[in-house]
Amino acid sequence: NRIIIGIILIGVMVSSTLGYAIFSGSGGGNSQNSIKYNEIKFTKNVNNYWEFEVQGQKFQTSYNPLETEALNFSIEINPNYFSGKPLYYIDDNIQAREELLYNIGRFSQRAQEVCLENRECIGDLVVKNCDDNVIVFNSSQEINIYKERNCIFIGAPYSDQVLAGDRIIFKALGIQ
Repeated sequence: NRIIIGIILIGVMVSSTLGYAIFSGSGGGNSQNSIKYNEIKFTKNVNNYWEFEVQGQKFQTSYNPLETEALNFSIEINPNYFSGKPLYYIDDNIQAREELLYNIGRFSQRAQEVCLENRECIGDLVVKNCDDNVIVFNSSQEINIYKERNCIFIGAPYSDQVLAGDRIIFKALGIQ
């Protein structure tokens, strides 16, 4: 009986050690904290953001490209779209705005909150129209990202606005 119990205990210890080694995520690229997408490595940092590098510049987003792939997006944009021009924004989600400005705002001349022409404005904001680069976050039932002239409209439930903003970041950087 002692030999059988000893063999069973050794088997349990060996299998649990092997299971931990195989399934713990320490196997390099199989980790939940690291993915590779279009030859770009995305790694989760201590603040739970996905960090990655494009053309020698570091970026970070709340979501990775695999999580944003399914979002319908037919707008053609790249970093040059924002380069050297002011970037205006209208938002109701501070995190979505800050993430977009951190990653895309660096290509623009400056960033400023504005009010869009023919909309009700709260506060003393400059009024702009779609002749300028304006990114507009709107609350809506489902995610809908579209462009009218130079305005990019991001319609999404409040909880998905960061996700939709990250999709724009990946598209602008040429990742998706």
